[in-house]
Amino acid sequence: MFGLFFKNSQKLALPKELQVRCASKKTGGSSRNGRDSAGEYVIPGNILMRQRGTKFHPGENVGIGKDHTLYAKTPGYVRFYKEINNGPCLTTKKPRERRIIAIALTKDQKFPADPNAPRTRGFFLVDQTKMKDEIEQLRIQHFEKRDAIFNN
Repeated sequence: MFGLFFKNSQKLALPKELQVRCASKKTGGSSRNGRDSAGEYVIPGNILMRQRGTKFHPGENVGIGKDHTLYAKTPGYVRFYKEINNGPCLTTKKPRERRIIAIALTKDQKFPADPNAPRTRGFFLVDQTKMKDEIEQLRIQHFEKRDAIFNN
């Protein structure tokens, strides 16, 4: 039979008993659930959401990477909210909604924030020049106390 297609071919020898191994477990599908980080405390650089496209948009204190990954810019608590855009959708005639992720600096901060309200400032933003002066004053006080103890 093989001689018709291949020149000088030999017959293939197949074993009499052919063993076939089947899977003992079904393969599990992947889940896209389980990544809800609402209310969770995060530090700068924590990844909040990996996504393809902008299903969620960055809000206050949230950055977006070139692959649309959302990450925290400041320490705080994760908040999800929706923002209604101007004008209806052209196909469904419903108002457009954007899902937004933001970082609240305090536990009780609510979103969306009133644009006319004063911005909240985190305590992690420190004036470094003032801090250097305070450290220098503490150092001088420490040495004065030490000298007073050893001189008596």
